Amino acid sequence: MQATICPTITAHNPHEYRAQLERLLPFASRIHVDVADGILAPIRLVELNWLWWPGNVSVDLHVMYQRPFE
Repeated sequence: MQATICPTITAHNPHEYRAQLERLLPFASRIHVDVADGILAPIRLVELNWLWWPGNVSVDLHVMYQRPFE
């Protein structure tokens, strides 16, 4: 069995998100993105509506929202 390294993006705004994503794209085929509303988790991170990624990248979302379906 082979392990997969999945780097994490933990950005506070769209500019940080883009910079971190672009830094990872040359070598990562899978990434993990943390999003938080500042209520459920004590810090506010990039918002769900700011997210984008190329189609050739698999993404795991860690959604830390008090009401994730709203």
